[in-house]
Amino acid sequence: MRRWRAWLDDGPGAVAALRSVWSGAGRLVVFLPEPVSGGDYRAYGDQIAWEEDAMRRSDVILFWIPRDMATLPGLVSNIKWGAWCDSGRAVLGAPPEAQRMAYLLHFADVLGVPVERTPTGAAEAALRAVGPP
Repeated sequence: MRRWRAWLDDGPGAVAALRSVWSGAGRLVVFLPEPVSGGDYRAYGDQIAWEEDAMRRSDVILFWIPRDMATLPGLVSNIKWGAWCDSGRAVLGAPPEAQRMAYLLHFADVLGVPVERTPTGAAEAALRAVGPP
């Protein structure tokens, strides 16, 4: 079993993409920082601690950031990206229309982080980074 974490601003769409491309034996584990449908987020401090622990335990950290400054700015993703972009475990995904991504894309290029422009492409890149089960 490979364990990895997805930092996803569009959790359901990105998880669907992961499911569609996963063909390995065994179970793929995705740490998703969102409550189950109808559930509540943990207390803020507990949520932060859970996210940091999940990211430390992961083989790959997938950032899917479909940023729209009016409806989904995803600014915390900037902090998470900055903390992990040079870890050797990051994959960055964002649709071409995502706003204010130039800085993140610049550092992905400089650091050799895989960049994909579709959820499926990002999922495939993350699974390539994980390697065979």
